[in-house]
This record gives sequence, structure tokens and C-alpha cells, in this order.
Amino acid sequence: MVLAGAMLAPQVLLYQAIMWKDVLFANFAIAGFVALAHAVKRWERLRPRLALLILAFLLLGMACLLRQNGALVAVFSAVTLAWTARKSGWRKAVAWATAGFAGPLVFMTALDVVTPVKDPPGVNRDVGLRLLQGYDLAGAIAADPNRPLRALEADNPQAAADLRQEAPKYYSATRVDALLGSKTLGKAITSYSDGVIAEQWVQTLTEDPVGYAKRRFDVFRWVFATPDIDQCLPIHLGVDGPPKLMDELGLKTRLDGEDRRLWNYTTWWMDTPGLSHPAFALLAVAVTGFLLLRRDAADIAMAGLMLSALSFGASFYVISLACDYRYLYFLDLAAITGAVYVALDPRLRRRSA
Repeated sequence: MVLAGAMLAPQVLLYQAIMWKDVLFANFAIAGFVALAHAVKRWERLRPRLALLILAFLLLGMACLLRQNGALVAVFSAVTLAWTARKSGWRKAVAWATAGFAGPLVFMTALDVVTPVKDPPGVNRDVGLRLLQGYDLAGAIAADPNRPLRALEADNPQAAADLRQEAPKYYSATRVDALLGSKTLGKAITSYSDGVIAEQWVQTLTEDPVGYAKRRFDVFRWVFATPDIDQCLPIHLGVDGPPKLMDELGLKTRLDGEDRRLWNYTTWWMDTPGLSHPAFALLAVAVTGFLLLRRDAADIAMAGLMLSALSFGASFYVISLACDYRYLYFLDLAAITGAVYVALDPRLRRRSA
């Protein structure tokens, strides 16, 4: 019954067909912890254990490559192996924790080296950090247009003045895209180098940490609680994408009657616990509590999956730029996986063989 309910949920029925890296990240991360669960369950059998650990590290390494904050899965991989090896002494526990943390990162690095797709020359790989800092600065200026902007004004006073004027008009906690509504604002932000933006971001944070925390909470509230889910892109249907890639693949835009029926199906889930990150977070917490109470060998790995998903979701307090529902898809799917796992054997105490 639990599995049937999971199959009807949009997160399984529809999301798995969407070409988003968030979906691929969730799949690799969950598969990695499932492999880890099989490995710790066969801990006393050397060859199966090592084979499954290599598979787990490979899958988790791919997950780390897809999402930068996805590297949190390596932390709970380490915790899982440390707990499993604890009876052999603290030295072995530390050694296995190190292997559990380093293994996925080693595979991530190897996969990054051999990947055929590389950034073209001159592309700034820190563009995400700059965008985040610019978004935070726009929020700070929108909250108080008269706040000190020493680094920005020393470098380009006119651009700083433009920011003071435009940020209050266009800043929104729902998504960074709102800033694109002003050409003047975009031009002002891009006129600064990464170093100047970073310097001003640090100054603003240290001078007003409480204000930063409040603004970040408001942004996080939108991505986690999605108070108006219609603004947060809850689903993507049909065929669409960047025009250049669509042309290269020979694809045409499509949104037909079947897609509209699937959209109608999704609307039945909106504003219900079935399409709610807080509901799945509570489910993940409940599953974690049950598994840590029972503490079967595989339970620890699956609890690690729940905790990694909860930590991944919490990390968006710092990095969120928009309330798109897909960003916390890993949390939903991990909670669903945990519920199915517990349903396979819901006994708190296992009977002896």
C-alpha cells in the first residue's frame, strides 16, 4: 500500500521523466545509500562488502558532481561506516569514516576529469557564488537603501547609487530572476569585479548579521514551505528547453492535451501534504527516529540517507536563489524511499532466525 501511494505521487509518477539535474542528483544519492545499506549488511563478507562500497562511492560521487551542496552525502556516508565499524575499535571507526567521506569525493574528482563536457575558455566557474552574493546585497539594500556600501562606492559610486535606487523596486524573496526586470540593476551589479562584490558582501554580513539571517530565512521559507506553490514551478510538462539545445537535438516545443491532463492531475496534489517539503521533512524525521531506535545494520545507512536529505534541504537557508520546488526534490524522494523501506519490515524488534 505504501509503494502504491508512492507510485501515485507526482515525485515518482511525473518527476522521474523531467530532465532536471535535481532529479538525477536525488536518484544517484538514494541509489548510493541503498548500495551502502547492502554493504554494511554484508560487513563480515569481505568481497561483497568491498564491491558494494565501490558501487556506493561511485554513485555518491556522481551525486556530488551534480550538486555542490550535494557533497553533504559524503558526510553521512562517513558516519554510516564509522558506526558500522565502531565495534572494532575507534581507530578502525575513524579509518572507515575517512574512507566513507573521501571515497565519494575521489570518484567525483575522477568523473570530473574524464567528463567530455568542459566549460569553454573564459567562463567563470564561480558565477553561482557571485550571483548569490549579488542577490544578498540586493536584499540588504532593499531592506535599507541608506546602508553603508563602502566597497561598492569606492570602486564605482554611480553603480552603487543605481543599486540603492533599483534594488527596493525589484528585489523579491521568491526568486533572483526578479532582479532581471531592471536593466539598470543588472548593469550596476555586473560592473563590479568578483572581489569587490565579495568584499561588500562580507562587510554587509558582519555589520548586520541579524538582518542577513532574517532575509535568508524569508528566502528559505519560500523554497522550503512554498507558501504560494504556483510561483515555485511545481512541475514541468511537455517538451521545452533552451532554443539552441532544442535545435541541436531536433526537438520541437510541445504542450498537448495529455500534458494538460497531467498538469490537472498535479493540481490535485498542490496545497496538500503530498506536494509539501515540510510534510516530507517530518516523514524523514519520523523514519530516522524509527531506524535509529531499531538500529539494524542497514537501518543506519538508510537513516544516513534521511539525515543527508534533511541536511541538504537545510543548506538552502544559505544558498537559495529561488523557490523552485525541484531544489528540494531529494528531500521528498528520500522520505518516500525511507517510508517504503520501513514498510518492507515495520517491526521494531526483529525476531531471531
